[in-house]
Amino acid sequence: LSYPGHFFRADTCFAHRGSSLCWVDLFKGMAVCDLRAVLRHGADPGFRFVPLPGECPTYDRGQMDKRECPLEAEEFRCMACVGGSIKFVAMDGYGERPGNEVTVNIWTLSPDLCGWKKGAVYHVRDIWASESHLSLGLPQNLPSFPVLSADEDDVVYLFFVDLEVTEDGDAEFKNHHVLRVDMQNKKVSHHPKSADEMPVQLFSSEILATECSAYLQ
Repeated sequence: LSYPGHFFRADTCFAHRGSSLCWVDLFKGMAVCDLRAVLRHGADPGFRFVPLPGECPTYDRGQMDKRECPLEAEEFRCMACVGGSIKFVAMDGYGERPGNEVTVNIWTLSPDLCGWKKGAVYHVRDIWASESHLSLGLPQNLPSFPVLSADEDDVVYLFFVDLEVTEDGDAEFKNHHVLRVDMQNKKVSHHPKSADEMPVQLFSSEILATECSAYLQ
C-alpha cells in the first residue's frame, strides 16, 4: 500500500473479533478493515489506520536508507491479537543502546482502537540475571525476534543465539534457545533447541505464536 510520500508494507496480519482484518507495518502502524458493513449490508468495507504508540519511533521504508534503520522490524517488534485484545511488543533501544539498557515493552490497544496503554516492562539485564540464564552459563547476548504468546497475557517469547568468540576473534555458533519471559510474574525460562529442531525461519513475520509453545514441549 502506498500514497504520495508514504509507503506501507505489511509485516504481519491477523483477524480481530471475527469481523476485522488487520495488516501491520511494524515501522508505521496498523491498517484495519471492518467487515461488518460488508457482512450485514453488502456495503463497501471500512478502513482505518491505527498508528503505533506515540513513544515508538516510526520509519518510512520508501524514504529511509539503511543508515537510518538498518534492522528488520521483526527483529525487535511484534503485534498480535491476544485473548481478544490487540497487543504490541517492542524492544526499546534495540540496535541503538547497550544491551543492558534495552527493555521489552508491551502496549494494549483500547477496544475502540483509539489509543494504546503501556503495560509491562522488562529489562534485558534482568533476563541475563535470571536463575535460568545463569544456570546455563550463557553469555550476555541480546535476544531478538519477540513473539507474543497467543493465549497467555504478558508472556513474550524471544530468540537467543549462544555465540562464543574464538581466539581469532570470530563468532562461533553454539546453540539456539527459546526464552519464555513472563513479564507479570517476572519469570524467565530457557529452552535449548538445535538448529534442526528450531529453524531460524520459524522467527519470521508469518510465525504463529502457538508454535512457540509447541516447540517447548
